Parts: sequence; structure tokens; C-alpha cells
Amino acid sequence: MDQLVNQQASEQAKIEAEMTKQLASDEEARISREAQDPLVKLKQQEIDLKAMETQMKMQKDMVFDAEKIDIERDKLEADTTINLMKVAADVNKEDSTEAMALLKENMANTREAMKQKASNNGNRTNKKTTDQA
Repeated sequence: MDQLVNQQASEQAKIEAEMTKQLASDEEARISREAQDPLVKLKQQEIDLKAMETQMKMQKDMVFDAEKIDIERDKLEADTTINLMKVAADVNKEDSTEAMALLKENMANTREAMKQKASNNGNRTNKKTTDQA
């Protein structure tokens, strides 16, 4: 009985070995045909070219997107700078307006003081003249 089992296992191993050899030779023949078949080569080149074109397009789109983002960032920076300049100009204008108002007020006060001083000096001079006469 053991001999029968061993004989069957041996025959099965031989059959498996033959089938494996056959599959290997069939696969080798298929690979050889594909490697030699000009249509297969041409189709593979076409697939490779399409893949390269797709990759180049994706890279181009990425560069374009990066440039677009850079332009938008530059525009935002410029708008921010302009807005800051406007605010600074408004602040300077308000400061200038306040300064001018104070200057006008000081000049008016100075004129008034000078008029009063002149008036007081005129009154004293007239008094002295009146007293001397």
C-alpha cells in the first residue's frame, strides 16, 4: 500500500513538473512573440507617449497654477500696501487739519494779544501826552 501511495505521488510529481515546464515554455514563447511583434511594440510606444504627454500636461498645469497663485499674492500685497498708504494719508490729513486749526487759533490769539498790547500802549501814550499837556 505504501508503495502504491509513493508511486502515485511520484507520478503526480512528474505530471506537475511536466505541466510547470509546459507553462514556463508557453509563457516564454508569449513573451518572445510580444517582444518581436511590431504592433505590440508600436502600441507600447503609443501608451508610453500618452503617459509622457499626460505627465507634461500635469506639470504645466502645476506651473500655471503656481504662477496664478503668485500673481494673486502679488495683487493682494499691492492692494494691502495701497490701503495702508490711504490710511496713512488720511491720518496725515487729519493731523494736518488739526495742526492748521491750532495754528490759526494761535495766530488769532497772537493778533488779539498784539491788538490789546497796542491798545494798552496807545492808551498809555495818550495818557502821558494828556498829562504832559
